[in-house]
Amino acid sequence: NYAVLLRETRLDIAKQHLRARTMAITDLALNLGYAEVSVFSRNFKQWTGLSPRAWQKLHQAAPREAVI
Repeated sequence: NYAVLLRETRLDIAKQHLRARTMAITDLALNLGYAEVSVFSRNFKQWTGLSPRAWQKLHQAAPREAVI
């Protein structure tokens, strides 16, 4: 089903960017095809049980250690 594939792809991409902090949530929502950040946030919370910001805080990538 196209809708399921689209949802899964959007969720995977969102998780990657949120974990790595590669872009602002507003930019992420727009790049995923959402016209409104609130719609993205509502959908993300339905899918994961957490808001994008809360999910990001819980799953953010560990900072890289400096190599001397």
